[in-house]
Amino acid sequence: MTPTSKVIGISIKDRGAILPAGHAGDAAYWFYGKDKGHFITSTYYREDLPRWAAEYNNSGAAQSYCDGGWDRLLGEEAYSGCLPDNNPFEGSFTGEIQPTFPYDLNGLKAANSGFDVLKATPAGNTMIVDFALAAIDGEGLGEDEVCDLIAMSFSATDYVGHRCGPNAQETMDMYVRLDRELERFFDALDRKIGKGKWTVFITSDHGAAAVPSHAASLGLPNDYWTHGNMQISIEDELDKRFGQKDWIQNISNNAIFINPNAISSSGASDSEIQRFVSKLCIEEEAIMQSIPAVDLAIRASADPIAQSIYNGHKPGTSGDVMLVLNPGWIKYGRTGTTHGSPYAYDTHVPCLFYGSGVNSGSTFSKTYTRDIAPTISAILGIPYPNGTTGSPIGEAILK
Repeated sequence: MTPTSKVIGISIKDRGAILPAGHAGDAAYWFYGKDKGHFITSTYYREDLPRWAAEYNNSGAAQSYCDGGWDRLLGEEAYSGCLPDNNPFEGSFTGEIQPTFPYDLNGLKAANSGFDVLKATPAGNTMIVDFALAAIDGEGLGEDEVCDLIAMSFSATDYVGHRCGPNAQETMDMYVRLDRELERFFDALDRKIGKGKWTVFITSDHGAAAVPSHAASLGLPNDYWTHGNMQISIEDELDKRFGQKDWIQNISNNAIFINPNAISSSGASDSEIQRFVSKLCIEEEAIMQSIPAVDLAIRASADPIAQSIYNGHKPGTSGDVMLVLNPGWIKYGRTGTTHGSPYAYDTHVPCLFYGSGVNSGSTFSKTYTRDIAPTISAILGIPYPNGTTGSPIGEAILK
């Protein structure tokens, strides 16, 4: 029988496992920590777990990582470039008095959905490597002439970033430990698959803003915003101009969703309503741009920020008015940080290729996330995915 490629996604988060594996992935596994701390899957892929996955779940790994707690890996002086361990700009685990090392994970389990507490610690990344190595052995990945793919999403970095921000000692320790986990994984690939017989790419889905309260303490013009008062004001003005109706369905991810039934019964057009709302929004101190969906395409032709929004906008599904906050402003709590802006601190992320078929060196040419799939396809000598919009990164490909 002709061997076929296997594609497996693994992550702490369900979406982090499912989306990279794609529509035709053979399997996706993610961590469910509320009871036993096991990796699970969906009946979309199979009715039960394969033996190797069940054996990993029964090994007691989650409990062993809770038993080990979380303390700094390096000496305290190595974290001198970070904020102090106890500072007012990072959040705490539920039930914790202050967010400082060492963390008693067993003591925090009850208040943090059991083994889910591991998701926000380096152990979350360690388990991804553990489980991926078990998958390689259990599924026989890399044992024949057909290329297999394993997609690993290290989501613990996202959890620590949201809770602590980019300047916390916890964040630095998370990445120091992740670097060593990657080394462990690559060394294992050399032993299991063979040196020079595997290829990897590493990137990130986003960066993050500085914690506004910390930045403001340094004199920077960062701040927080919420849409509550603005929504009330917009609805009042719409009532005055077009009649009293249920106007706003939702405001989320910096987008306003206007009730289509309210528009159709108002006697006004979509474009008139959207532009009216947009004009009201731009009066907000926090908002740098307010873009009606009807004007997004023309704005995108001249404005790189509007172009970024346009690239991700789906008519009929995405919002009716898109909001762009001032640089450094976020809609979030007073500790930790978030993402979702068009600015460099959010959108400039690393992209590394290494291994078979990859050229040595680096490039300062601008590249995009959408270029990764065609680059890997070119290295493998396979067709581009159906939805490809990027181009291969020529500098990365060994000629």
